[in-house]
Amino acid sequence: MIRAPSAESGTKKMATKPKSKVVAITTTTRAVAPPVVHDDPLFGPNGPLGGKLPSEPMPLTALKPYAKNPRIIPESAIRKVAASIRQYGFRQPIVVDEQMTIVVGHTRYLASMQLAERPLLSDDGTPQLARDGTPMVELNPAARVPVHVARGLTKAQVKAYRLADNRVSQESSWEMQILGEELGDLRRDDFDLDLTGFDQMELDRLLHETLGIDFPDLPDGDKSPFEHMTFTLHASQAATVREALDVAKKAGGFTDSPNENGNGNALTRIAEASLGVLR
Repeated sequence: MIRAPSAESGTKKMATKPKSKVVAITTTTRAVAPPVVHDDPLFGPNGPLGGKLPSEPMPLTALKPYAKNPRIIPESAIRKVAASIRQYGFRQPIVVDEQMTIVVGHTRYLASMQLAERPLLSDDGTPQLARDGTPMVELNPAARVPVHVARGLTKAQVKAYRLADNRVSQESSWEMQILGEELGDLRRDDFDLDLTGFDQMELDRLLHETLGIDFPDLPDGDKSPFEHMTFTLHASQAATVREALDVAKKAGGFTDSPNENGNGNALTRIAEASLGVLR
């Protein structure tokens, strides 16, 4: 502790400095985690749980789907993953082997390919059409996705890893009451429930069974006063429609709508704008 000098020095008065305040400091000891042992088979830098997961952006065209992938990927799954990537970003890298063949992430790859499609334009800037009249598309050459190269695995390990990644997810199930409550929270926050990956019929059933939310059934199967409408679109058309729906949903302004479905409100907004132009 540094003490202030005396107030008096001989007969001359000196300015006094405030005395230092003595503060008692108490310390508590807490358990410190033992240092990581560098040769630990699990948590060491060379173990499966040690170190970082390196990934780097790579062109989509550099990746190769596995020709013998036994997992069947429906178009509906690709659409849902594409919507998820558009909404939340690419949060999980695609895993490839050292030959750039996909090990984990075929659905993310296909969804990214769908998002990377753009109209194929003629020299004058007009869309090129196929013989059947549908717009032709091309892959955006700037399209890149985060990729992790699984180095050091044997061919057998790569094959088994590919199967295990798909199989182990089937072991889990839903706690239905909690699932319904989570969906209910999102519903109250006016979040678009379509972006959870559940179909509208699943959402209706879950909200009814867990929270008692329901719409009365009509003899024709519709939910009065609501209707389910289904459209068949070409891939290029679907990409355009999804983009338009995203723009309309971000614009918002649906607070007075009796409908809680984000896609339905957005589609109505687009239709109203089109009618205003066409009339």
